[in-house]
Amino acid sequence: MKRTTFVLWAVLIICAGFFVVMRKHAKEEPALVVGTNETVNVSSSVPPGVIRAGLQQPSVPGHRMAMRKEASQGRNTGGRKPLPKQSGTDAIPNEFVFSFRNEADRSAFIKAAKSHGVEIIDTMGLGFSVLVRVKRPEDLQEVLAESPEPVQNSSNYFVLSPEIPKKDPMKPQGTYIPFGSQSLKWLGVKADNGAWGKGVWVAVLDNGVSPHPALREERVGRVDLINEAVPFSELPEYAGHANAVASLIAGNSPNSQGIAPETTILSVKVLSAEGVGDSFTLAKGIVESVDRGARVITMALGTYGDSFVLKNAVDYAIGKGVVLVAATGNDAVDGVSYPARYEGVVAVSAIDANSQHPYFANRGKEVTISAPGIGVTAAWLDRDYVGFSGTSAAVPFVSGAISALLSENPGMTGSEAVDILLRYADDAGAPGRDDIYGNGILDVRRVTERNQKGIYDVAAGDIYIPANQNDK
Repeated sequence: MKRTTFVLWAVLIICAGFFVVMRKHAKEEPALVVGTNETVNVSSSVPPGVIRAGLQQPSVPGHRMAMRKEASQGRNTGGRKPLPKQSGTDAIPNEFVFSFRNEADRSAFIKAAKSHGVEIIDTMGLGFSVLVRVKRPEDLQEVLAESPEPVQNSSNYFVLSPEIPKKDPMKPQGTYIPFGSQSLKWLGVKADNGAWGKGVWVAVLDNGVSPHPALREERVGRVDLINEAVPFSELPEYAGHANAVASLIAGNSPNSQGIAPETTILSVKVLSAEGVGDSFTLAKGIVESVDRGARVITMALGTYGDSFVLKNAVDYAIGKGVVLVAATGNDAVDGVSYPARYEGVVAVSAIDANSQHPYFANRGKEVTISAPGIGVTAAWLDRDYVGFSGTSAAVPFVSGAISALLSENPGMTGSEAVDILLRYADDAGAPGRDDIYGNGILDVRRVTERNQKGIYDVAAGDIYIPANQNDK
C-alpha cells in the first residue's frame, strides 16, 4: 500500500517565567531589502555588466593553460573549455607525482630522471614528493627501473575554482533570490562583530588576493606558488575570485563587510589568474599554510582527481589541528569534488536567500553544511564589487564563522568550532543530515546565543514529503 510520509517537527513555546527567543526557520521568506520580486538568473558566477569594462582574456603563461585550451574532451567546466583526459578525471597529460621513503631515494630518482630527459617540475618535503613531466612514457619506465621504488605515485590533476555550468541534466536552470548586501543580517551576525577574527589567521588558497579598499593591507599576507606575471590591464575576468572570497571573511567596507573582519588573511596563490592550478601545487599550499600558522584553510576550488599527495597534505593539516573548508563544486552532479570529498574536510554547499538549494551545487554524502551562495555582494578587482554566486561564495561564510568562534573563545580547538556550527545549523531538506544540505544551513545567531542566559533554542521544521512515494 502506497503511503505518503509526513514529518512535522513541532514548535514548543515555554512561557512560564522565561524569555524565549524563537528562531526563524531557514525556509521562511527572508527579510531582505532586495524586494519580493527580485531574482537572479544563475548562469554565471559573475553577473554580466558588473565587471569593469575593457578587461581582456590573456594568454596566461604555463603549459597547463595551453593543454587545457587545446583539449576537446573532458568534464564540463562551465564557461572555460573542457579539460584533457589521461589516466583519470582531470589528469594533466604526462605529469606524474612520486613519493619516496627518504631524501636519499628521492635524490637518486631525480638524478636518474634528469639523465633520461624527464623534467623535474617541483618537489615538496612532505612525503619526499616530486612532480615530473615526461615526453615519452618509456623514459619514465627506464627511470623507475634504475632508481629506488617509490612509496606512492599518481597522475597530477587539474584544480579549478568552480564555475557555474550552463545547465543541469537533472533539473532545469531556475531563478533564485539573491542575498545582495544582506547576507550577514540573514545569518544573524550581530552589528558589533568588529572584533571577530582577531588574532586568527585564515588562509585563502586561490588565485591571489590583490589590493582592494574592502581589505586592509596590513591584515593580508601573501605567498605566491604560481609566479605568473600578468599585467593588470590584461587580467581575465576571473582574477577577482580570491578577493571575493577574502572579502566575505574579512571585508572592512560598507559595500562588503566580512563575517569576521579582524581576521588576518594569508593569501596563498595556488591558481593562475584564470583560476586554473594543479593538485601538487594545492598540496604545497596547504602545507605552507599550516607551517605559517593558519588555523583555517579556505579552498573555493576543486578537482575530480584523487591525488595521494593532496590527501597527505589534508591529513597533515588535520593532524596539526587546522580546519579545512572547501567547496563541494558547481558541476550539478551527485559527487563532491576533492579536497571537499576527503574525510575531515568541511564540505560547503550553497543556498539562495529563500534557503533553496541551487541546481548547480554538487550533492553527496560528504556535504557538511550549506551557506549563502547566490548573488552575495563581494569585492572583486581594483575597486569593483560583484554579485558573487556559487559554492565558492558559500565557503568563506563558514571559514569566517569558524574564525569568529576561535577568536571569541580562546582555547577552543578548530574541531570544536566546527562541531558547534553543525550542532546549531538549521535543518533543511530531509530530516537530519542529507546529501543536499548536509547537516543544515549555517545559522550564526543560534551559535552566538547558544550559551546566553534566558534564551532557549527552539526550532520548527517544515513538512517533508519524500520524492519517492514508496518511501515509508
